[in-house]
Amino acid sequence: MSADPAEESLGHYLTRRLVAEKGYARGHVPEAAGLAAAVDHVLTLDDGSGFVMLALIDHDRRDGAASRNFPLSQADLVRIGKACLHYAPTFNGVKLPVGIQLWHVNAPASPARREALAALQRSPGLDKVSVTGFVLDPAAATPPERVWTTLAWVPVQPPRRPLAARGALPPRLSAEELARALGVAAGDPAVQRPALTYATIAALTALFGVELAARPAGAAGFSPDITTLVSLGGLNRDLVTDGGEWWRLLTAACLHGSPIHLLMNGVALYMAGVVLEHLLGRAWLGALFVVGALGGSLMGLAINPDNLVSVGASGAIMGCSAAALVSAMRLPEGPAPAAACRG
Repeated sequence: MSADPAEESLGHYLTRRLVAEKGYARGHVPEAAGLAAAVDHVLTLDDGSGFVMLALIDHDRRDGAASRNFPLSQADLVRIGKACLHYAPTFNGVKLPVGIQLWHVNAPASPARREALAALQRSPGLDKVSVTGFVLDPAAATPPERVWTTLAWVPVQPPRRPLAARGALPPRLSAEELARALGVAAGDPAVQRPALTYATIAALTALFGVELAARPAGAAGFSPDITTLVSLGGLNRDLVTDGGEWWRLLTAACLHGSPIHLLMNGVALYMAGVVLEHLLGRAWLGALFVVGALGGSLMGLAINPDNLVSVGASGAIMGCSAAALVSAMRLPEGPAPAAACRG
């Protein structure tokens, strides 16, 4: 792909925007090989209401008869759609439909092209396969002429014209500009696996083992006693404010009071950490963990009784979870966030 969006074909640029903005996946499922052979780009999407295949005929890359003729009939498209039904989601035990959208990109909506697309138009019916046609012609003289569809009820006037039409109109955005426009963090390309998240959970688990080993001889159960927690760095207001042991603000976040306490915090840390480490990088994850730990400990000093000893990484994890929630809200819709955050 060219780094300069102005040098891309309109169809190529449009696929890039749809992948970024709506979470479409590039490529086709095996059952749609016949459709892919007849067009230039195929995108797929499970949008919760059905399985959508968006097929683009890129007229920037075609000329002559190849730009005018679409070889598949409505029966061919229905057969392909029925073969793809198992990709569609199920709601209340009912299989949702497959939708095939055929887009002529950078082509005029000539009478012949409109007639050909109208012949392919189909509602889902008993076969649960719908076929719709669109023509996108940014060079047309007036806005109503720039988008034509076989669906008469679809609004094509700005600002409610279909996403494909909006994304294709100038100015074009580079990949970086598109990410900024969507508010999507680029992420840290050096992070392939959430190693810091795994290491932090492993360290907390090892420290819990130290807590158990440091208990008085003959101690029963799988939880440390108060004396052990205090000796290892548990948080207590008198020891911090009167004794000057401010280091306990951090050490208390590394200790846990029971296996359940450790397990719950470990699960919560994993959920937040795998998002943040990929999205923001390890340095930011570490900084957020430390700041959250300090904030949680300071809050504990402010509200806990003088004689209470508190431990746990809950404050650090709450800080990371809040950061992950805010960051995730800046991601595009669809499967892209999941792909961005996989370990």
